[in-house]
Amino acid sequence: MDRHGVDIDHIVPLAAAWDLGAYAWPEAQRRKFANDTLRNLVVTSSAVNREKSDATLSQWLPPVDQCGYCARFVRVVGDYGLALTAADVRVAREACNV
Repeated sequence: MDRHGVDIDHIVPLAAAWDLGAYAWPEAQRRKFANDTLRNLVVTSSAVNREKSDATLSQWLPPVDQCGYCARFVRVVGDYGLALTAADVRVAREACNV
């Protein structure tokens, strides 16, 4: 992957986070979430990032390591006190065989 085909992606997209409860956060919390390099940001290919867009687990999973991706998504949601939809819970359980 060359640098021209690389994006920085939010595991939990900003628009999805807004819908899951971030709308109620103060601006400083939203900024912290948007720039969380330890939990919520990952380097990915531009094509994959465009394909995913603002999707949550029930709408999109990566082609590889779906359980790992789900686990990270759920962790970010939990760490930030966001809601997790029933559909996202179902997909995470299926991806991780739990």
